[in-house]
This record gives sequence, C-alpha cells and structure tokens, in this order.
Amino acid sequence: MQFPYIFKLLLTEKGETQSSVANYLGTTQATISRWVCGQNEPDLTILTKLADFFDVSTDYLLGREDDFGNVATSSVTLTAQEQRILTVYRALSERDKRTVESLFETLSPTGINDVRV
Repeated sequence: MQFPYIFKLLLTEKGETQSSVANYLGTTQATISRWVCGQNEPDLTILTKLADFFDVSTDYLLGREDDFGNVATSSVTLTAQEQRILTVYRALSERDKRTVESLFETLSPTGINDVRV
C-alpha cells in the first residue's frame, strides 16, 4: 500500500496540510487523516482531484508511476522498504542525490556504476 506514503510525501513537498486538502476536496480532515494512516483510500473521483491538486498523475499517487512519468513494471518487485527509499530519493534535490550516490559508491564493493539493472 503505497498511497499513504506518497500522499504524506506530497503534503510535505507541497507545503500543504491535511486541512487545506480537505477544504479543497470538500471533505473532512478526519477523512484525510484516515488516508494518511492507511485506514482508507480515496475513491476514483477524489483521486483524480488529488492528482490535479498536487499536479501529479493518478498513477503516481497509486505508486504505479514515478515522478518522471515512467510506468512501473512487474518485472522487478521491490520490497516496501525499497519503495520508500526510492520515493524519498526521487524527492531529493540533485545535490542531495549526488551525496547519496557518493555514499552508495563508497559502500558498494564494485561501485554502483558497475551494477547491472
């Protein structure tokens, strides 16, 4: 279940609050809180409005597409932890991404540029 994590990430990235999203959608903050906690998910109509609000695709909100428009495929299965790491990495600034890549380069016995994907 990626939606709660992606939704929380978007709230932070866009500087929005649960209340501001609730006001935009004409719903309650309690409903938004249930989405954040993973107790419930928005229906298709609301999901589309959320995509418009955050200026992302519905596939991105559902974890089926990254923020570059690349559709996820089923050929590689990521664990929940790997999905969270990838989502956080993609939200980093280019400078911070280079820092992370440098750390991975240091930790990898062969270097990350030699790893096959």
